[in-house]
Amino acid sequence: MFSRLTGARGRLGGFSLLSSGNFLTAVLAYLRQAEIARVFGTNWKTDAFAVALVFPTLAQQVISHAFGSSFLPIYSDVLHNKGRQAADRLASRILCWMAVAGLATIALLFVVAGRLTSFAGPGLSRETLGLSTVMLRTMLPMLVLVSATGILSGLMSCQKRFGIVGAIGVVNIAASFAAVILGHARYGIMILPLSGLAGAAASFVTALTAALRYGFVFTPLIDPRENDFGRLVRLSAPVLLGALLGFTGPIVDKILASFLSESSVTAMDYAARVRDMALALLFLPVSALSDVGLSEKAARKDMGAFGLELSSLLNWTSFMMLPAAALLSVFATPLVSVLFMRGSFDADSASLVGRTLGYYAPWLAQFGFGAVISRGFYALKNSRTPVLIGIWGTAANILLDVILVMPMGTGGIALASTLSSTAKTVLLTWTFLRMRTGISLRPVLGEHVRLVAATAAAVCTALVLMRLLPVQLDMDFLARLGRLSVWIAASLGAYVLAAGLLRSSTLSALSARIMKRA
Repeated sequence: MFSRLTGARGRLGGFSLLSSGNFLTAVLAYLRQAEIARVFGTNWKTDAFAVALVFPTLAQQVISHAFGSSFLPIYSDVLHNKGRQAADRLASRILCWMAVAGLATIALLFVVAGRLTSFAGPGLSRETLGLSTVMLRTMLPMLVLVSATGILSGLMSCQKRFGIVGAIGVVNIAASFAAVILGHARYGIMILPLSGLAGAAASFVTALTAALRYGFVFTPLIDPRENDFGRLVRLSAPVLLGALLGFTGPIVDKILASFLSESSVTAMDYAARVRDMALALLFLPVSALSDVGLSEKAARKDMGAFGLELSSLLNWTSFMMLPAAALLSVFATPLVSVLFMRGSFDADSASLVGRTLGYYAPWLAQFGFGAVISRGFYALKNSRTPVLIGIWGTAANILLDVILVMPMGTGGIALASTLSSTAKTVLLTWTFLRMRTGISLRPVLGEHVRLVAATAAAVCTALVLMRLLPVQLDMDFLARLGRLSVWIAASLGAYVLAAGLLRSSTLSALSARIMKRA
């Protein structure tokens, strides 16, 4: 059993393992967040944590995104053309430099932590900002741990040990959840940053142990004068700049939300977490497979196979993400009430978070598509184009934030993210099609017309059921859960039925694989 989980797997087996791992991770993430909601609710202390979380997340994503987006294409190329020893030396050099960059970032952020929290939450009270500063300093070691874990997970992905990749995420959230349960009575609200640190440490130990167990030979290497490392740095440089600018969007979101009513920052954080749980469950397995599959085919310079892989990934992504985005938006407030409304999390909190989630959820419909296209650029060693488009998207996001925040509150901030991200995905796709790659996405367009029509059928079914079986927040939990379950089941049934009637090629492929395995 253990060997089946940790051994190298093909595409379908890898997707199954990653999906299982991400499902368990999503369940544990929900249970952790539900426990936090029950114990702490939404108040100024949770606002402090939401602001403190901005900068570790920003720095972590800048480091991991810049190196991660360019790591697999270069690593796959070195592994394919120069062998395992050269690939291990490259990974070792990257880990050493990530540690150096991470420690320098930690030192800098520790010194300026107070100014950073004041910048991200200018509308918050002095007491809230003081707590946020302490939380920020507590979480800083996560920067090195999470970044290194990302590279080590990439090594496991290249070996197609997807069971281990899924397990690393499970270990992270399980350790964090355990810390919340065991420590909230003793540490109070400070258990939130401590639990994040515990999860990061546990996942790093797991990833390092697995990498060493399956043949990775670490060699301390700092000297940057190596050709493959230089290629990585050159490919990463524009991504680093783009990530630094692109991830300023969440900072602007928090700045604007801090001027709204108390708990607005927390409401945005909860809504984003629900959205991200759906993203982790539905897209991250596809994301990991796209990183590996596209990089391998680009390294072999097989553009025919590259195009087929890209088309397949785009179809699979939208097959799952389109209905999820639509139904999550339609069912937002009842869903939030079922997930979190207990203990200190009351009906007002559910309404605020649900309203925000309703505008955040459509973001899911296009994000996966855009992310796969971006990985196509990176696999072809083109990092400048998606970065420039990402910078434009960030500027559009900030402009829309300012326009929409006053009339719509947190919903306006969420809608600004959705609209700007959608425009960025459209521009990415248009630019990719203009590249002289010989790849045609015309079949993808036809399939997406069918999937959008099937999603419309699911939404119509949902709206009818919401009128026939309405949910009120003052209803007891089981009544809300029962009606929500009926809504979801019937809407998804309508989606599958419509997709079948419209002859969706993705549904046909899925059905064939299920019949083959039966």
